Amino acid sequence: MIETNSEKTHTEVKNNEVYKKMLNTIERKASYTNIMFAANVRKINDVDHKKKGVFLFNYFSAKNTEQNLKVWEYTAGWFQKETGLNNSTLLLPVGERNFQYSIINHCRWDSYIHILPALIFKKTFKKYVLDNFYINNVGAQPILYTIL
Repeated sequence: MIETNSEKTHTEVKNNEVYKKMLNTIERKASYTNIMFAANVRKINDVDHKKKGVFLFNYFSAKNTEQNLKVWEYTAGWFQKETGLNNSTLLLPVGERNFQYSIINHCRWDSYIHILPALIFKKTFKKYVLDNFYINNVGAQPILYTIL
């Protein structure tokens, strides 16, 4: 993920030779890449990328983006209460007509102990989060990764 503070800076990065070389190397090695320009449309707090921890990219699919935003707002409270989540940025693809995801959530926890027990053992996860996704026709594809 590369964060920029303006569309102008985004264009400068995209046209930079070092970026193009890096992207070329990644695309040669990876079986799948996903490149998009997005705007931060909601947030709990900035995600600290300087700290080690467990990071999440959660790719959401929904026919109605506005409804998807409301579902995210509703379920984000559960993650704050049950996992101690204190950061999250919600990215909305910009200029992507056929992008397969309506929004992408990005956040971090200090360790798996903060997130996994809640997802596995708390009955409210299914009732409050997953059932809400189902009722509102929202699909979620979470990717958790650790930086040690």
